[in-house]
Amino acid sequence: MNHALNTGRHRPLWTALLLILSLALSACAAPAAPAAGGDAAAPEAAAPAEAAATSGGTLVIARPTDAVGLDPKVETTSPGNWVMSNLYENLVKLDTDLTFQPALAESWEQVEPDRWRFNLRQGVKFHDGTDFNADAVKFSIERIKNPDDPGRSASNLRPIIAVEVVDDYTVDIVTDGAYGPLLNIMSLVYATGIVSPAAVEQYGEDFTRNPVGTGPFKFVEWRTNDQIVIERNDDYWGDPAPLDQVVYRVIPEESARMLALDTGEVQMVMAPAPSQLDIYRDDPNFTLYETPGVRVIFFGMMTGRAPLD
Repeated sequence: MNHALNTGRHRPLWTALLLILSLALSACAAPAAPAAGGDAAAPEAAAPAEAAATSGGTLVIARPTDAVGLDPKVETTSPGNWVMSNLYENLVKLDTDLTFQPALAESWEQVEPDRWRFNLRQGVKFHDGTDFNADAVKFSIERIKNPDDPGRSASNLRPIIAVEVVDDYTVDIVTDGAYGPLLNIMSLVYATGIVSPAAVEQYGEDFTRNPVGTGPFKFVEWRTNDQIVIERNDDYWGDPAPLDQVVYRVIPEESARMLALDTGEVQMVMAPAPSQLDIYRDDPNFTLYETPGVRVIFFGMMTGRAPLD
């Protein structure tokens, strides 16, 4: 199980952001090559019981390791997905009841057993000011599937054989037969997060450090093994984010992360040791939130060598 601890003992708690983070983190704490379905527990978050909702300010989150790259083509780790889930969006998303909801697609239908049609949201802009449309969907998916330079999550997209643009705001996803888990795949930010084609062309391989999506936050800076900073996207098509900024700090040592939490240097800790949970669960300054999610973790046994041979 993944866990997150959040306290506002020394700063206000933004309860609206907790909802955003609980959804985003549960969706994005994904293994390198997950199956299309499966069940798992998702992160927990703790917050001060007396905190009141407010708007604005900066939330600082501590985590043990840094991201690999802020690009759906190269990132499959949890630290990267925690950030990407606020920068990029998918055609659909999972809610807390594990029901698919509209995101960049307003509606969809299975027009044939092997063909899904998505009607896209109009008026959406990427962080660079370019338009989101069907061409961007086709570009993003085909970029991951490119057989000459596949993305790390390309195996998730293996059932997809074509992405067809019907018009500017309608796109068909064609599979190699009836494929029930397609909507799940279309909700995974590390597999089908929609990127700005113009930004990919502009930055090339450096796009991973200059990410451009349509999400409620946009990229500010990344200091390797130190911190990643994102800020509110004031041009977001949906409800505005309740925070001005979110800072993801890398603090490798468990004891140092928890000390930073206790002193108010950070307000949330990702992936604390299980032994820490009861300590904070029993602390009146903290409230532990638990959110269901989906995740598949594979354990492979080396049966060809001792002691399992």
